[in-house]
Amino acid sequence: MASVRLGHSPDADDAFLFWGLATGKVTVPGLQFRHYVRDIETLNRWAIRGWIEVTAMSAHAYAHVWDRYDLLRSGMSLGRGYGPLVVANEKRSLKSLAGQTIAVPGRLTTAYLVLRLALADFKPLFVRYDRVMESVRDGTAQAGVLIHEGQLTYGEHGLQKVADLGAWWKRRTGLPLPLGVIGVKRGIADSTRKQIAQAICSSIVLAHRNPQEALGYAMRFASGMDDRQVERFVKMYSGPDAVDCGREGRLAVQELMKAAYQANLLRCPAKVSFVR
Repeated sequence: MASVRLGHSPDADDAFLFWGLATGKVTVPGLQFRHYVRDIETLNRWAIRGWIEVTAMSAHAYAHVWDRYDLLRSGMSLGRGYGPLVVANEKRSLKSLAGQTIAVPGRLTTAYLVLRLALADFKPLFVRYDRVMESVRDGTAQAGVLIHEGQLTYGEHGLQKVADLGAWWKRRTGLPLPLGVIGVKRGIADSTRKQIAQAICSSIVLAHRNPQEALGYAMRFASGMDDRQVERFVKMYSGPDAVDCGREGRLAVQELMKAAYQANLLRCPAKVSFVR
């Protein structure tokens, strides 16, 4: 039996999507998935190294591995007018943060890329995603960019919203913001790649058909959120778009790659391709 390494984050929306595969409710004859649950920046680095065959990764990371991975139409996290949040200890504008230190959850995260598009001049402080709020509260950084559950819980920690980067992107492009994507390494037989794509799509469809079971599994991975917040977060990033990102989702990825290249944030333009 062939073995395939499959990576996803310990975030509730990823856990929801991969519930079917992780629990063995979805299988592929002749193929065994070895699950690796790691924070998104670790998965991004693994993709950069080409170590993992199938993985969730930041759309930003894909810009650096597009020549080695193709994307799936399933499993994409799209922020439709919402996304990573810039927060601070007090009310202020995004422009007022020019030249300031901002805590960001990893060099390869989409949150960091979009912040660089929205605010060219700032000093990044790279920390784990779950340390961003702490860095802001203790004054190590003047602001921070929140991904995952922090987008819903920042107010409980006394922080104020400065800007929503998903809303900023929507105003600029009219498109949703592609945050997370799933890549499949090239070099795997086309027939196997299609089986993998179908299995992941089936896992997502199964979760949507059995939301309470899938949410129950996702809640094991939720940190700092109650049941209501977990359900809200999963609906934000694991809705119908996760089954198939559609033409709009594909355009959104292409537009993000184009914008990053035109802003000189990429050395070369990324050519976006999907498993067919």
